[in-house]
Amino acid sequence: TRRLKQVREGILDEGTGEFLQLPWVYPDGKSQVTVVYDDDGSPEWIHTVVIATQHADMVLSDDYPDFAKAVAEDGLEQWANRLTPPWAGYETLRQGLARYEAIRDQGGWQPLSAASSPDAVRKRIAMEDPAVTPGESLTDIVQRAQRRYGLNPTGNLDARTLAALNVGVDDRIAAIMANMERWRWMPRSLPVNRVQVNIAAAVLTLFEGDQPVTSMRAVTGSPDNQTPMLSSSIHSIVVNPPWNVPMSIARRELFPKGRATLIRQGYKIVKTPEGGERIVQPAGPNSALGRLKFDFNNPFAVYLHDTPARGKFSSYDRLASHGCIRLEKPVALAEQMVAASPDLNGQIQNLIDEGKTQRVSLPQDVAVYLLYWTAFANNDGVVSFRNDPYGWDKLLAQKIDVAEELDRLDTHVAETRRVLDSKDAIGRRLDFLMQEFNREANTLGSKAIDTRSTQ
Repeated sequence: TRRLKQVREGILDEGTGEFLQLPWVYPDGKSQVTVVYDDDGSPEWIHTVVIATQHADMVLSDDYPDFAKAVAEDGLEQWANRLTPPWAGYETLRQGLARYEAIRDQGGWQPLSAASSPDAVRKRIAMEDPAVTPGESLTDIVQRAQRRYGLNPTGNLDARTLAALNVGVDDRIAAIMANMERWRWMPRSLPVNRVQVNIAAAVLTLFEGDQPVTSMRAVTGSPDNQTPMLSSSIHSIVVNPPWNVPMSIARRELFPKGRATLIRQGYKIVKTPEGGERIVQPAGPNSALGRLKFDFNNPFAVYLHDTPARGKFSSYDRLASHGCIRLEKPVALAEQMVAASPDLNGQIQNLIDEGKTQRVSLPQDVAVYLLYWTAFANNDGVVSFRNDPYGWDKLLAQKIDVAEELDRLDTHVAETRRVLDSKDAIGRRLDFLMQEFNREANTLGSKAIDTRSTQ
């Protein structure tokens, strides 16, 4: 604030030029804000470095009045805090981050094994779960931990539970930070009526009036067929949809079976305008898309849909699709989306029973967000984790590390330049003094010679 005031008043420290870095930080303790100035010393734009990875240039056409007022009233810290994501999901993760950093600073936790004592297991889980009490049964404690990790809550210390408990605290911190970063990518306001899919957890939630009203299990893309992160709007529902098999799936999985087998299984092989062939699975009870398909515009050709294969919904490992999202309760979701229409309210099952393929436009578009959350916290900052099936956390952490290193390098280069500029200035001053000295010496020498000649 002091230095900004100086700039506002036209006073710049030597060596800083028009580039000024401010020591503000967001609650994660990592982000910083850089202000760039015009020649007259007025703020031109703000460059926000979010944990040194995602760089967002915010032109101060709209923000400038608030920013200028904050500068004038010494309110820069409060102004900067308003840049923090407004979502509870971010704030609860921030609380969780503080907890895990404290655990790390105290030495972390020791790995467990199948032979670990009940006291050791209880102590280990209590480090992450403050609800653990001395008289609580170990089975209940383990079940709660398994739910936080997205595992089958058997209460048994099985291999998957041990693996989750033995993930290092540094890795948990990295996961929290990666998910906080994704919250920063979110818009500062969301439609109050929306569908959110957590790809990593394979769960869909419907929000109405900004409150969750329905949640269901889903099947999302396998690691080899990743469901993309995106936002769009569901505009219509196809009832009794046929499946136009994507060529990548047809070539890889269906054409190798042979034409006779495909026809026997109910597929149709149709000609394309280009002279090739494609595969269509007609609508019906065995269609891979089931009875409903929820359409929204996107460049990845993914959508939400029903499925005749129901067994996977009882699994705790549901990343198994080709990239689209299969729904546990598609009829219930469709009914809620059309409830505002007098003609469609309560009619979805009747439309299905008619057996014909038809497209139903929604009374109003419903926003849909496909998101990738591997860490999320409750209101007390107790964090639940999911595996990082696509490796996106690791990729993001690498980018953060590289960006932080580049940021450190930039700072070092800037400081080196400042020092070198200062040395150049000193050098130029010394050169000038030496030139003056030599000139004076030459003058004195000439005068001495003249004097001797005269004598």
